[in-house]
Amino acid sequence: MQVREFDHSNMQTKHTIHTGLVGGWYKTWSGAYSNKKFHSSIHTASSAPPMMPVNTDPNSRIDPGTVDSFDETMFEDFCELSILERISKKTITMMELGAGAGNQSIDVSAMVKWRLCDTQVESVQCYAVEAEATHFRWLQENFKFNDLSGHTIFGAMSDELTWMPFDNKRPPADSYGQALGCPGMHVPVFTVDYFVDLFELECIDILHMDVQGEESKVISGCAKSIEAGKIDYIIECPHTLEIGEDIKKKLDPYYDCIVDMPTWSGLHNLGLTKPVNIPQDGLQFFVRKELNV
Repeated sequence: MQVREFDHSNMQTKHTIHTGLVGGWYKTWSGAYSNKKFHSSIHTASSAPPMMPVNTDPNSRIDPGTVDSFDETMFEDFCELSILERISKKTITMMELGAGAGNQSIDVSAMVKWRLCDTQVESVQCYAVEAEATHFRWLQENFKFNDLSGHTIFGAMSDELTWMPFDNKRPPADSYGQALGCPGMHVPVFTVDYFVDLFELECIDILHMDVQGEESKVISGCAKSIEAGKIDYIIECPHTLEIGEDIKKKLDPYYDCIVDMPTWSGLHNLGLTKPVNIPQDGLQFFVRKELNV
């Protein structure tokens, strides 16, 4: 499987962009609604149009230039759109872990609703999990405003059912990225296998996770579902080189690693019209071997 490029500007012409919505709501490139309050100052700064130095040698006398590139978020859109074009089901299940305000669930649902790619999928059932209280409230607002089908779940993800301290010291309106193990309030912790059993899920078509260093443990908490072939596509941000290598080792018997871009690895030439810039979290994309034909 290859990730192909999509033109976001052309997608915007497929639906009406509403302006002047009350309460800070606005319509995004995908046709989904978002709210200005969901974008913290830190999050907004990190989402600026990516420009990377061409010459990164600090001892060079050549002035560093810049090169335009796709950012991590836009490339994730390409991954999800490429997946949707391959799926032949009418209804799919998406699980978003460390969901924040639920951007991935919202966008994938809009990709299907507005037919932003050549897909047979007609509806998306979303399960979004978030442990920061304010972000969870925003997640609920986002699901309601966008009329999504599925469930929002308050809690964190790991490899066991338990309670753990979760960072609640930083102002939620200023930043994302709160994590387990930091001093703070205790929150319920779940596993993917638990949700598969609880909701009687036959398949998770797309599993997306950005859980701030718990990724490898979350994969361990998927073991039963993975062995049963119940998770088709996995997109995750490994955050460290060690986590990324451990995840590849765990998934190797069952999945092909289509994309492996480590944290802070900069520009990647993937055969698109522009390179992909990975400035922080890293990105890995796995496809179940039986599907990678």
